[in-house]
Amino acid sequence: MGGAGLAAAAALGGVDYGVAAHSAAPAQGPAVRSYLSRTDLRPPAISVKVVRGILSPGLLLLTPTSSSGQHGPMIIDETGEVLWFRPLPAGQTATNFQVQTYRGEPVLTWWEGKLITGYGSGEYVVLDRGYRELARLSGGPGSTDLHEFQLTDAGTALSTNYQQTGDLLDCVIREVDVATGRPVVQWRASDHVSLSESYQPRPGQGAGPWDFFHANAVAVDSDGNLLISSRHLSTVLKVHRRTGAVIWRLGGKRSDFRVAGDARFHWQHDVRRRSDGTLSVFDNGAGATTDEKQSRGLILDVDESARTATVRRQLLHPSALSVQTQGSVRELPGAASFVGWGQQPYFSEYACDGSLRYDAQLLGGNYSYRAFRANFEAAPIDTPAVAITPGAGGDHTRTGEMTVHVSWNGATRIARWMVRSGPGADALTAVALAHRSGFETPITVERARFVAIDALDSHNEVLGSSATITVASALRA
Repeated sequence: MGGAGLAAAAALGGVDYGVAAHSAAPAQGPAVRSYLSRTDLRPPAISVKVVRGILSPGLLLLTPTSSSGQHGPMIIDETGEVLWFRPLPAGQTATNFQVQTYRGEPVLTWWEGKLITGYGSGEYVVLDRGYRELARLSGGPGSTDLHEFQLTDAGTALSTNYQQTGDLLDCVIREVDVATGRPVVQWRASDHVSLSESYQPRPGQGAGPWDFFHANAVAVDSDGNLLISSRHLSTVLKVHRRTGAVIWRLGGKRSDFRVAGDARFHWQHDVRRRSDGTLSVFDNGAGATTDEKQSRGLILDVDESARTATVRRQLLHPSALSVQTQGSVRELPGAASFVGWGQQPYFSEYACDGSLRYDAQLLGGNYSYRAFRANFEAAPIDTPAVAITPGAGGDHTRTGEMTVHVSWNGATRIARWMVRSGPGADALTAVALAHRSGFETPITVERARFVAIDALDSHNEVLGSSATITVASALRA
């Protein structure tokens, strides 16, 4: 921000910051958000249920799959306010939206495509911090599936893919080079696992192929080999990354471990190795059969020498949710955890002792395949969007005033908005300074012929500016 801009912001230091009314939807308010400055966006609303103590840093990443509002990847803050939303075309869905690292830089990744019963067919998308597309990848032959897209330090990506052969729906794990799309590793479930290990019933005649394995998570283990979650085997497999040989099975009909009673999981999702050596899984406990009264985040002590598995910690929802499909558990700093409750519309944060310290709900019948908390800063390449209405607070009789409604989809560092107005496009002066109060901030000022809005960070540096707007032509009734 130049000297004149800093001086203008300083001069406005005494302005009543309350001029910007908070735009958050109430807990029982509309299930879908709408914005005057971005009428193309209709994201689902969020209801925050529990906030206790100090939460982990970072933003929340969701992929609302909606019966109301729009589908698409969405970033929110912990109050439930939208920071970024990209709606997808009708019939398209996004899953697995997260912050990852590619070539040493943070990126956003997700899957988008068409849902098929139990899996999906689409593409993997990679964006930089300006929301520019870096890559759009297919997983190769077969269905490029929704369940997993994991970037590695080697510039490759691990993904799940589904291929039908006769009446069998097989799972293929692929590792490909992101830059070239060249395959590096391929692992086919039916080459290494007996069909007899499956708990999934065979479908009836003409009812479609048998999804005997159902891979829903792949991760690189601490030794460089792969951890694969097979929902329909109720098994986590460790697989040699180069040869494809199964090193061990945890859970299921052929477990290589003695699994304590409360450590048994069924129909699980999202296996990950944590920094302390434990394994986390989202234990659905429900699928073709219901084996547990409620689903849970499960953190296991797995002794690979003694071949034992015991519970270190379990993460339960206060509503004792039973989640038949989807779900995730991810590590946060200080051994905390973030749980996405899959088909149920909740996402929660837990302290290191397993106590609940944050819980929120997607409204309007929405849910998110996985949910994440992560640090991410972005600077969109577009500019702030502005709508102008006459009067103040909906009172159109106040003809000497106008309200500017300003937003900037995806900007994560905005602290304040500065309004500049004047009689000419080249004669604008600062007239108001207001705290950002949600995705869209309404600010009431004296009516003028021209107006422009600057987005400021916490140090009053300009992050970006709207176009200069002719008020008479932009004014909405």
